[in-house]
Amino acid sequence: MTSSCVVTVDSVEAANLTPDRAELHVGEALKCSASGNPTPQLTFSPAPEDASSVTEGRRYGVAWKAMVVPGEWKGETRTVNCTAVNELDGQTHELTVSASFSVTGQCQPRSGHRR
Repeated sequence: MTSSCVVTVDSVEAANLTPDRAELHVGEALKCSASGNPTPQLTFSPAPEDASSVTEGRRYGVAWKAMVVPGEWKGETRTVNCTAVNELDGQTHELTVSASFSVTGQCQPRSGHRR
């Protein structure tokens, strides 16, 4: 499992990919965030086939993007990359973080505590 990291590289200052676990569930969100000046653009690779499963935002030098782990990945081991890119003074700066995980079925909601 590749752990979340914070790295400084020119104008893309830091990037994270969470959660940092060896196992994710179908329907769980995989989140990427990066900071920089100017605010970086984020890209997942492989990109989810269902664009509606991706949300994103940008504010004050921080960008975030989240994707829902798709059902077709169930039973597989996957590696997802998140690449943060920005351009400063005509130079492109890029930083990629990765997460590897196996995908299980959907989370089952927990019932109340029993005594």
